Amino acid sequence: LPLSSADDVSLHWRDANKQWASLQAGDVVPRKHWPVLDRFPMFQLDQERPANTPYYVRIAHARVPFSAPLYIYRGSELVAQREIEHFFLGAYFGLAILVSLVGVALARAMRDTSFLHYVAYVGLIGMAQACFTGLAARYLWPQATTWSDLSNFFFTSMAAAAGLWFVRSMLKTRVFSPTLDVFTLLLVAA
Repeated sequence: LPLSSADDVSLHWRDANKQWASLQAGDVVPRKHWPVLDRFPMFQLDQERPANTPYYVRIAHARVPFSAPLYIYRGSELVAQREIEHFFLGAYFGLAILVSLVGVALARAMRDTSFLHYVAYVGLIGMAQACFTGLAARYLWPQATTWSDLSNFFFTSMAAAAGLWFVRSMLKTRVFSPTLDVFTLLLVAA
């Protein structure tokens, strides 16, 4: 299920003794207890079970409407898909780090704090993307189920505020319009 913020995803089937068995993943379960350690809730179907075994998937997702496709991959297809994803994610985050380093260097060279505001904005956008793609929950806080659930909203909101703060510092609103400056500060605080 390619949705890193899914609250509760479980796979159910009947075992050889006709008893219900299940696996569970999602934000309600620490990542180390997921059946397959990944960015997204994932389950490995056992090849020892009969081919006609019916599987049932239950998805519980609060707060926002749920809309994500379900995929079934063969092992080699999944590995190829993950390699492509990690290549592009690595390129994105590498570029974000490079832009941040250049911003810090320019802030120091030009003695202009607007570059530091931009670095904060880029960093918070990067964290929001890390949360959205599941990388943050997978690598930075795999034990924190509640924080994994809330981090998407927190970093997205903080990035929006940092973006407004950056625009305020670039436009020098306090020089041209004190009223606009106060309004921008109130919007950042909101």
